[in-house]
Amino acid sequence: MGDHQPESWHARRLAILDEALRRGNEIKHCVGKPADIEKLLALNIPREFMPMIWLQPLSQSLKATKLRIQEVTARDWRVSIQTHKFFGVR
Repeated sequence: MGDHQPESWHARRLAILDEALRRGNEIKHCVGKPADIEKLLALNIPREFMPMIWLQPLSQSLKATKLRIQEVTARDWRVSIQTHKFFGVR
């Protein structure tokens, strides 16, 4: 058979189309570390099409939570939460 392992969707980095950035009215972006914010800021979002930006947690760690709160406060973004995690549902 071979040693080929299927590529996970996490491993594939698909380009975000400029058209999608112009048409969407919101962006939900997963954040766990500062590099995640840098990736979001690097998107080519035209100012005239600026969507509402929601930061979604990758974890419930205190460090990641502080980062999200800092960024949404500074940039007038919003926090998205995964309520199922508070109930222990995965």
